[in-house]
Order: sequence, then C-alpha cells, then structure tokens
Amino acid sequence: MNLALPLFHLYGDPPDDQAFDFIHIETISSRSSINDWTIRAHRHRNLFQILLIERGGGEMTHEAASLPFDAPAAILVAPTTAHGFRFRANETDGFVVSFTEDVADALGERSGAALARLKALAVAPVVPLTDERAVAKLSALCSDLNEEHFLAREGFRLAMRGLLALIAITVARLAASRARTGSVTLAWVAPASSPAMALATPTPQSLCVWMPMGALSLLRARAVMRAISPGRQPPFVSQSTMQLAPAVSAACHVASAYSGSFL
Repeated sequence: MNLALPLFHLYGDPPDDQAFDFIHIETISSRSSINDWTIRAHRHRNLFQILLIERGGGEMTHEAASLPFDAPAAILVAPTTAHGFRFRANETDGFVVSFTEDVADALGERSGAALARLKALAVAPVVPLTDERAVAKLSALCSDLNEEHFLAREGFRLAMRGLLALIAITVARLAASRARTGSVTLAWVAPASSPAMALATPTPQSLCVWMPMGALSLLRARAVMRAISPGRQPPFVSQSTMQLAPAVSAACHVASAYSGSFL
C-alpha cells in the first residue's frame, strides 16, 4: 500500500531526485487552506519534515495509524513515511519545516548520526508540548527561519542552517525527554555567560541550555570554519566570531558527549 501512495517533493509538486542542500518553510495554512484543510496520504523520497502546531489541531495519518493531535505540538515525519493530515478548518496554523536528508546528516559530528536519531524519534511522531517556554522558543525560531527564507538577505543560507539546527535540536530533546520521562519539557537553568565558562564547568544543563541561547552567530561560526581555508575571513563574518569558532566547536563536542544529542 505504501508504494501506491503519491510521491511528492513538497506536497503537490513532482518528485525531485536531484534535491540537495534543501531547506524550506511555510505556514500550515498556506497549503492546507487551498486543499480543504486536508493533506492526503503521500510520501517524500528524501525530505524530513518538522511541523509546529501552534493553534488548532486535527488528525494525522501515519502509515496505517490515525493519530489525533492538538496544539501546541510538534510532529516529526521521516523520509519515505506514509503520512497525511486533516486539520481543523480555519483554526489550525503553525509551520512546516522541510529539509533534505543531506542537511539533516550535516547536523551531526558523526556521519549518519543525526539523521538516524531523527528517524528513531519520528517513530512516535506526535510530540505534545506542555512547556510554554519550549513553545515560545520554537515559535520564535520558526518565525526567524521563515523571515530568512522569505527575504533571502545576504548570508541567509548560513542563517537558515543555524536556525534549522536549533529547531531540530530543540524538538529532538523534547521528543527524547518524553521517551525517558513521559513528560515533555526543557528545564530552565541559568546559562553560562560564555563558551569558556560552559567548558570550565561542563554539565549537561549548562551546555545544553547555553548552546540554544548561545546565539546563531556561534553555529554560523562553526559552519564557516568548516567551509573556509585556515586564515581566510569572509567579509560577512566578524573577527570576534572567527575567534570564538574553536571554543564553539569544542563546546559542541562536549555537549554532544553529555547530552547524546547531535550538536
């Protein structure tokens, strides 16, 4: 039955087997409202999707199961998974973030680790969000990603990669916390004021709280350091950001070791 379902790039668009380094975001209402608030069962060959349900709710078709959901919630959809949605009309909204598997793979330090973790968490796709701080954080990140995508300003591709990393990490932590404890929360502790302080006294709390709050510039710095030759500074990256990059990279490694995440 799975093989007989329509195969799309984005819903309604023909498959794109050449899609690479692809990140896309849109509001839920933008596509569902013109389809009678129903996204019929389909598959994506190589797209991973994260939905943030900010308002409303509905029912998700996930393989052979029907899963109800209510806002606020996050939903994870792995590539090739049969899925569809029936949203509550004129009430439901939020964001749909789509990205190719190569982008997901680049979120991890070890080849395949990030994608494997996201796929494992997507087995239970609906993640109810009971923590108001987590909802506010994800809403702000998705709004920023939507703005970068829409305006396409200088450096927007780096900005979108950084924002996507923060969205994926936040949702993965929430999904993992549900699996461990049955509740979904991002516990708040006072963040370290700098990467150096986080490394001086590394704890799961200090590193995992500081990194999401640690500014998009730090994720950009690590991405830039991976992409350029030693000693070369792109014009859109500040000297201070370049100097922080080694500390950021070290912080990411330590945080990954403590949290089991894919920083």
